[in-house]
Amino acid sequence: MQQSLVETSLKSATRYSALSYAWDAQSPSCPIECYGGILNVTPNCQAALHRLRDKHELCQTKPKSEEERAWMNETLALVFGVGVHDSSQDVLGPAFKLSWFHRMWTVQEVTLPAVENVIVQYGPVSFPWLFLLLAMGLLKTTNYKWGKWDEATHLQRSITGMFMERSHSDWRKLLGIASSDALPYHGLLQLLAPMRSKKATDPKDKVFALFGVTEELGLDFPPPKYENPLERVYVETAVACIEQDRSLNILYEAPSNERHSALPSWVPDWSAEGWRSSYLRGYLGKGFRAAGDDSPQWSFSQDYRRLTISGKLIDSVDNCGTVLEFDKDFSNGPARLGIGATKFKDYLEDIRPPLTS
Repeated sequence: MQQSLVETSLKSATRYSALSYAWDAQSPSCPIECYGGILNVTPNCQAALHRLRDKHELCQTKPKSEEERAWMNETLALVFGVGVHDSSQDVLGPAFKLSWFHRMWTVQEVTLPAVENVIVQYGPVSFPWLFLLLAMGLLKTTNYKWGKWDEATHLQRSITGMFMERSHSDWRKLLGIASSDALPYHGLLQLLAPMRSKKATDPKDKVFALFGVTEELGLDFPPPKYENPLERVYVETAVACIEQDRSLNILYEAPSNERHSALPSWVPDWSAEGWRSSYLRGYLGKGFRAAGDDSPQWSFSQDYRRLTISGKLIDSVDNCGTVLEFDKDFSNGPARLGIGATKFKDYLEDIRPPLTS
């Protein structure tokens, strides 16, 4: 069949299949023949095209090969907690190390299409994106504790859940997700906070790559303008978040170890990962509520670089002690206690010497 390369509007009725892949710092060095000419693509793209070229429709389910069936069986055994005792038996972990799960632009590429049309190609194995969502839901109920599956898929799963909430009323039942575990949309910060761990070559894309999602959700979000300086892009994003959510929870996101010097102190540096625990307090709405149910009050300066808020001074710091020095890293200690990986008695014994010295 003769192939052609044409430019067309997304609003046209042209049928097409889209390929979402990561460059992995590769350069377009592999020539492919296209419409009588030569087009250079990355090795990763070339490998994907080779896998897909004999399939008539990307979204059409094909008969599973022996390798695919074996992988599916191993994965199903894993999500049901059967026969997996250490990381060497983990068939899912290596997949979530792939850069595709950690890039910013791939988020909208997998979440904007209808979920039933998205197929994941992992080497020779292909399976529906819906299957992966099902596996992720089941992993929460098993003893699976290897790999970075939650970090790799949290934002994608959250956005897919928002869209499915609108189009499939029984989606939670379909994916085996309890209502208490579901993440329906309840704030722009719910999208912005978990995206900080994603990677993007251009730091502006950490924000711009969300525009298609926010547009689909009907949110008032600044459109991409690459001519604007980075500081203005991040300030406009913070302003939109406060005004859209009617909340100051975004201030939880302001602290980070690295910040662009030109940013106002209240504006998060979206290009930096920030303090990992901050968004857990912020977008889940379980932060400190010293003001009770009172609504926050704020105003912006004319250039939007100064945020003025109303508050009440209830105390002040009288003295600061010296910084505690530990021989071990205890930053994940509370989390390990929460999941039962560490006993409180052992944790206390580890931290006692620096506290009593």
